Amino acid sequence: MTKTVRADVAIVGAGIVGLSTAWRLQQAGKRVAVLERGIIGAEASGRNGSGVRQQGRVLPEMPLARAAIRLWGGLDAELGRPTGYRRNGHLYVAETNAEMDRLVAMREAELPTGLVTELIGPNRVKELAPGITDAIVGAKYCPEDGSADASTATTAIAAAAEEAGAQIFCHQPAVEMLVEQGRMVGVASKDIRIEAPIVLIAAGPWSPYVAQLADVYLPIYPSRAVLMRTEALPPVATPFVQTASMDMAVLQLADGTVRMGAAADAADYTRFTYDKSLAGPIEAQPRPARAIGPPRRHVGRHPRVHARHDADPRARRRPRGPAGGGRLQWPRLCARPAGRAPDE
Repeated sequence: MTKTVRADVAIVGAGIVGLSTAWRLQQAGKRVAVLERGIIGAEASGRNGSGVRQQGRVLPEMPLARAAIRLWGGLDAELGRPTGYRRNGHLYVAETNAEMDRLVAMREAELPTGLVTELIGPNRVKELAPGITDAIVGAKYCPEDGSADASTATTAIAAAAEEAGAQIFCHQPAVEMLVEQGRMVGVASKDIRIEAPIVLIAAGPWSPYVAQLADVYLPIYPSRAVLMRTEALPPVATPFVQTASMDMAVLQLADGTVRMGAAADAADYTRFTYDKSLAGPIEAQPRPARAIGPPRRHVGRHPRVHARHDADPRARRRPRGPAGGGRLQWPRLCARPAGRAPDE
């Protein structure tokens, strides 16, 4: 039997963007309901490099990045929970003179935004990151930047959103956009029907699949990266370290473990979900009669990603950690899906 929920705003996706929006809307007195295809923060929001940075952003993003830094500084106190946030700085390292020239140009372009960064030499780099190779020409350092623990921050925001009154329904992939007389009136999964005049899609790289339920084309393409986490090590680096070539990032967490990530191979960016000929400016894109992609019955499901979860129901409740470092103990932050018994 389908459960009907009435809300002012329906959100698809319980990652950090969807949950932060739900939390703030509830604080503003709005009723919010969230559909999540899996569990809270199980995808990009819980599996990323965890950097909180301003430097290196495209310039139109800079005001948002600078505002975000101010918010992160007081977020633990506002949430009443830890997020793992530290203002430990961000370091772009150059291995060649050409890369150093690019960092100099980046700094000059960022100066009008008010962002202050330092150009430093190899000796200062080694002070900040003693575990780094000696083959470093120099670096660009932003002491205002920092890092957070991705999964910890996401679950903290989820708990705050629920405490504020948001309803979060896990294991409920969106399968239908509710439209009446050309207007959006809600979204539904197999078990939950959310009636709301506003629907926010915050599903990351899955957003195009959700949007096509309403015949809307979104030019969002996924790109992969590799992420690993070590056991606790001696001091490697205080700041978040990233190569100027953008192909490697290293963060040592407060517990001494090191999280390392590498960008996807360039060929991976050609594996788009949608026709690449449509990937121009949004306002110039034709709207296809039918979005190019998998049949709608597959929306919200990726067979390779979920093969293990289907085979082992326990894995749905306790997925692998963001960097493969054991199983995370996820708190019960979700409204229990209809027809599903509570966990023992």
